[in-house]
Amino acid sequence: MKISCIPLSLYPQIISRKISITAWAELGLNAELDGIDLSILFFPEINIKEAANLRSRLDSIDIELCMLNTYSDFTNPNKDKSLIELEKEVHYAEIAEVLGFHFLRVTIGKRHPDISVNEMIDSAIEYLVKLDEKTNNLKTKLLIENHAKPNHWDLDDFSTNIDAFLKIVENIEDTNIGINFDLANATIYSKDPFELLHKLNKKICCIHCSDSSSTEELIHSEIGKGVIPIRRLINELVTMNWDGWISIEEGSNREQIGIMESIKYIRNLLNNCYKNTN
Repeated sequence: MKISCIPLSLYPQIISRKISITAWAELGLNAELDGIDLSILFFPEINIKEAANLRSRLDSIDIELCMLNTYSDFTNPNKDKSLIELEKEVHYAEIAEVLGFHFLRVTIGKRHPDISVNEMIDSAIEYLVKLDEKTNNLKTKLLIENHAKPNHWDLDDFSTNIDAFLKIVENIEDTNIGINFDLANATIYSKDPFELLHKLNKKICCIHCSDSSSTEELIHSEIGKGVIPIRRLINELVTMNWDGWISIEEGSNREQIGIMESIKYIRNLLNNCYKNTN
């Protein structure tokens, strides 16, 4: 398994340009990460030329780019807005390709109150299939996630409805879209996160590994000190011979110290699990 990190604790500094993207990459390299994740919030208006310039700066840092995280809303009852979201995600996929990302994380969409569950399922399937068709010539692979609510959204993600999420996954089976499995969200929103893990196993390319101080809602805590069964997850992945990416979602608001400690914790867990299976 390879380890990456999405630095939630550093979002304010990166978005405000107090910490550059190359500085984050260098921090990841010094922390012995295999790769780093970025958010589209770091450069929401980026164009292809700017992406190529950023790629040239990142190429000098010997670290992979695992996943570019975006926040699509494909469940909007306003079809014009969904079409705008589609074109935005096509652009982001092209940006991810230029930058050299393995994955582009897209989200299902918001849980809109003025549209039925079945209509949101149908809408998500329609636009995910269209997105796959428009981007299947790219090397960067699309991943959907059992997502919750990002801070800049006013509504929860529709995929907190796990039955609906599974229905969407079933109906995009013939696409190239994979899954970024979020352990914390699976623990909070599903009856059994490990049953869900095994059900989705063949489609999972990346794991979002975060911790929470509550199982009622996601309240980010220090990795390994919350209530999310991270140790059991790592054991389960090793037992399954799963060999994808683990992306540490570090949101304890302890900035670089929290990131460094979480990387060390996950690395030690992995090493111990591999030793116990040999």
